[in-house]
Amino acid sequence: MTACGLTGGPFEGKVYDEQTGKPIAGAYVVVTWTGERGLFVDSQSTCVHVEIAISDENGHFRIGRWINTENAGAFMDRHVSAIAYIADYRMADSYFPNQLAMVPFEGTSTERLRYIARLVDICGTKGNVDDINRFNRLVYAEARSLAGSEEDDEYINSMLYKVEIGEIGYKAATEKLLHRSQQDE
Repeated sequence: MTACGLTGGPFEGKVYDEQTGKPIAGAYVVVTWTGERGLFVDSQSTCVHVEIAISDENGHFRIGRWINTENAGAFMDRHVSAIAYIADYRMADSYFPNQLAMVPFEGTSTERLRYIARLVDICGTKGNVDDINRFNRLVYAEARSLAGSEEDDEYINSMLYKVEIGEIGYKAATEKLLHRSQQDE
């Protein structure tokens, strides 16, 4: 921690196909910094910051140094983690934060929808808001293309609500959600 706020980065690594070893270009890499805040007995894990990069033709990604003055405070046990997203793939079971192994997604459209629905809920807007919103919209667009049942539509509505919270704020997103719910009745 500095006098100006929290800092992190640089952070870099590679996204690759675990089965072939080949680099994956164009993957969105979401890196989150979390920390424990509060007393030792009653500490709470909280998101400190999130940054997004896109892997190059060699699968390489890099996130530069950042400073966050809005969330400054005493954090213990800061931790960094990363995920990668690209259509038709999922994260492999092996995990190393700067070596992001991916495997082709195998499953139904509904299973893919459930998998990517979790990606929209990444630390809210504690980082480059435009990048976060762009990433959320990209994932939401894939999810919409997968929906085929009423249950899927519930996932889509939930995802859209989270996307809109990031774009227009909680109050306006809630109003839009209520308006959509009334139209569906």
